[in-house]
Amino acid sequence: MKKFIRYKFFSKNHGSSKGIYKSLNCGLKSFDNKKNVKQNLNLAKRFLFKKDKNLIIPDQYHSNKCLVAKANNPYPKCDALVTSDNSLILGITCRLSTNYFYDQKIM
Repeated sequence: MKKFIRYKFFSKNHGSSKGIYKSLNCGLKSFDNKKNVKQNLNLAKRFLFKKDKNLIIPDQYHSNKCLVAKANNPYPKCDALVTSDNSLILGITCRLSTNYFYDQKIM
């Protein structure tokens, strides 16, 4: 990948979640405490970026729906996202794992 594209796979370590969710759980649909999940999402964002960015994570439901990510809709109902807005981070969750993609140089 080009050097201006950032991505990260996070492990379960270093999260705020407790008990059976003890991890960096970023799954908003889990039964984990929502406060812990939001803290985990913020931890992940801060790990990658010094400045605050808008994180967009799709509310996935196994469809063929792809949307253009927008800052005013942080949890769109779709299974894929695209954007040309470099103020956005696109996140994809898989079970309890979240993957982030960010391109600081949009052409």
